[in-house]
Amino acid sequence: MSVFEAEVVAPAMAAPPGVDRVRALMHAWVGYLERDVFPGGCFFAAAAADVDSQPGPVRDRIAATGRAGIAAITADVETAQRRGEIRADIEARQLAFELHAYAMEANWALLLLDDDGAGERARTAIDAALARVGTTQEGVES
Repeated sequence: MSVFEAEVVAPAMAAPPGVDRVRALMHAWVGYLERDVFPGGCFFAAAAADVDSQPGPVRDRIAATGRAGIAAITADVETAQRRGEIRADIEARQLAFELHAYAMEANWALLLLDDDGAGERARTAIDAALARVGTTQEGVES
């Protein structure tokens, strides 16, 4: 199991499927960034910055990992839609992109801007995004 899986994915999997798991995954990721598990912030973001313009197997592996991450968030959003927790008219991939962007912004702000409040702002943005797309079922808006 990778460090990211142990620090982020495994704890999120303890949450019930649906919007609770989406929220748990994103909050766990932000917490991972705040804890500075790797000195350069998110390992994948740092690696991507180093190899994004250099074709080859390392770039391909980092890109595949990034695609898998977005796909996992998308799948969790789709599960929440099937459960009636996120509106059916919401494009799951777009919401996953937005949630991913909040985590990446937190990474950047924590590292480069020394913004100690970035994690809390990211969690607030994640929660607001989920509330915006949620249905009226209990537990969607927190």
